[in-house]
Amino acid sequence: MTESRLLNLLKGKNVVYITVKNEDYIRTSQIKWILTENARKFRIYSSEKGNPLTRAIDIRKKLRSISFEGVDIVIAGFLPQLIWKDLVKHTLGSGIIVIAEMFISLYDTVVLDRRLVWKRGIIAHICKRFDCTVVKETDYIITDTKADADFFAKEFGTGKDREKFETLYLEADLGDYISTNVVLDKNEDENSKIVLYFGTGLPLQGTDYVAKAFNVLAEEYGCNCIYIGGLNNMSRNLKRKLLSCKDRAVRCGKGCITFYEWLDQKKLYKKIESASVCLAGHFDPGIDKADRTIPGKAMIYEALGKTMILGDTKANKEIFEADDKHIFVPRGNSERIVEAVRKAISE
Repeated sequence: MTESRLLNLLKGKNVVYITVKNEDYIRTSQIKWILTENARKFRIYSSEKGNPLTRAIDIRKKLRSISFEGVDIVIAGFLPQLIWKDLVKHTLGSGIIVIAEMFISLYDTVVLDRRLVWKRGIIAHICKRFDCTVVKETDYIITDTKADADFFAKEFGTGKDREKFETLYLEADLGDYISTNVVLDKNEDENSKIVLYFGTGLPLQGTDYVAKAFNVLAEEYGCNCIYIGGLNNMSRNLKRKLLSCKDRAVRCGKGCITFYEWLDQKKLYKKIESASVCLAGHFDPGIDKADRTIPGKAMIYEALGKTMILGDTKANKEIFEADDKHIFVPRGNSERIVEAVRKAISE
């Protein structure tokens, strides 16, 4: 399945997109504008609940009242595994084409990435069975990288199942924001030493390496570092130092570090706009998923024209090439992050 085939499938069709994610998530927005450009009509059902399980429960409730009459295609998004059984009840034997937008794998995320359960335990087995069921029963599967498509097909399907997969890379649609707020490629002196990172704190992001690099960049090289987001998998000492910077700039040697627990989308984009260099990732060296997925933040940085530091991964190299705007560093090496930032701000 190629991208043109996907778009051809959507052309002039009545499509329902059901996602176990929130409305303003980057992938939800991307699918929305793809449907706007290609489908005859479409409806989107998402959830604003706080975590995947509560979102899945919310979506399963909504499924009871969704009409599939006259629908040609259903796209089940983000974690279709969590709503698959309920979705099949409404679409089985109806002639509706079902596309799984399999952004993440349950087994890959719960077992291999976050290591929440034993790899050979019953919960790991159940997670893998959910993934296998979707790969087996769906008509087509969308992933965000070729590396993930290869992994999912090998791990959860058969050789023939690889033909079902299509890679649809993330794109950030910031058109309205850019047109009213942003001047791309700003190089004024006041933002020449601002370094920014944002993320949820997932293990594959390697936030320890970000925090270590920020300490050196602020203390020794006078950079003003901005950290936005989660600290769940950060070591205690590094977390304590960042929390001391919450919502205010704390002087650290020559520069400073500012920590924000959360910013709304508009404020986040403004912070990114102010930065000279942005850290994208993924930086964890021990998680295979880090090598197979492209950070969503990288697509936002790209849309805003920012210089970024990327983990040297198979997935990142599927769409980015090394140049003065895209600087690759080995995973698991905070010193190389520092070196890359210094090089970027000195040019």
